[in-house]
Amino acid sequence: MEENKKQETILDTANTKETINKSKKKKNKSRMLIVILFLLVFIGISYVQLRSSYLEYKELGDQYINIFYTNITYRYGIMAASFIFLYIVIYFTNVGIKKGLKPFFDKEKKPLPKLLNKSLALVISAIVSIMVSASLMQKLMLFTNATSFGIQDSIFGLDIAFYMFQKPIIETMIFYITVLFIGLSIYMALYYVIIFNRFFDGIDGNMFKNSLFMKKLIRNILLITTGIAILTAFNTQNMMFGKLLTIKDDVEIVGAGITETSIQLWGYIIFAFIIVIFVYRALKYFKEGITSKVLKNLAVIPGYLVVLFLGMSIFDMLFVGSNELDKEKQYIAENINSTKNAYNINIEEINIENSGTITEEEVKKNSSIVNNIPIISKDAVLKTLQDSQTETRIFFLSECKSSKICN
Repeated sequence: MEENKKQETILDTANTKETINKSKKKKNKSRMLIVILFLLVFIGISYVQLRSSYLEYKELGDQYINIFYTNITYRYGIMAASFIFLYIVIYFTNVGIKKGLKPFFDKEKKPLPKLLNKSLALVISAIVSIMVSASLMQKLMLFTNATSFGIQDSIFGLDIAFYMFQKPIIETMIFYITVLFIGLSIYMALYYVIIFNRFFDGIDGNMFKNSLFMKKLIRNILLITTGIAILTAFNTQNMMFGKLLTIKDDVEIVGAGITETSIQLWGYIIFAFIIVIFVYRALKYFKEGITSKVLKNLAVIPGYLVVLFLGMSIFDMLFVGSNELDKEKQYIAENINSTKNAYNINIEEINIENSGTITEEEVKKNSSIVNNIPIISKDAVLKTLQDSQTETRIFFLSECKSSKICN
């Protein structure tokens, strides 16, 4: 009897294993079919887009076909590189998630189920790569075809070409890496939430706080903070494209002024360090469980921005606003020189001091300047036209009354 029971137990175990293996095979087949279907849809959409794009270039002329092939090379090269990179990152992220989940399953004495890894990494990598390639293509083409202008800006001492060719791709890459760690953090959190809700009734809070997930999440937050700080410091260069001065409420001069170069520039560089330092301190106190100190350290970041804004406003109002044109004269001159260089305007400028009533001798001496002064301007033409229309209307009404033809 005992031998029969043992045999039955062995048979039941064998049947159970066979059933589990069959279900695993079915799941693997389903995943494989989904991946194959996704790839077929991707290939079909890509073919339609390529064909339509090719016909557009063909319609413009055969000489533009080379441009089509260049664009395709850049776009699909970026897509392939980003796909490989993202696939590796997501694959090892999934491996780390499994490693982090294992202690929870071991504590509940449950077997760790087979979780999605390769198929999920493939689908996510493909979708993100398509979006990234479209936005990076033009910036990468500019970067690879960069040249030097031989003209440096007056604030940072960088070649003007840097702002056209290198800056866009560097800025975009820093932004994408920062967004990547944000996405990975959200992805890990969702993965853990789904697994916990599906396989557990509850988890140990202390165990979760000291888990591999929390360690990786804190690491990601530090990396995200560092990325934001680098972008903040890097974006100080954008001050050169801001509004410097407004003349007559409609003419705007673009560039960086005394407030931007003396306060905003260094204020934002210091702010980049403040972000990293105080977020690091907040995370340190978070691990220690001191909530009040976490909030105090995080409050320093917006507090610093408020102080910086007030400092810039007071400096601009008291020091610059009292005589704005005189204070900004040097920066306006730099803006004019940059504009002249950009448009290749070669005009010799001569400053004439106001000596009162102009004499005939001064007119003859500066005849070339006088001849280049526009006598007719937009305002003068509009004023003359308005006066002429008014006079014509008055003359017409007077003629009507005298000849009595209006009635």
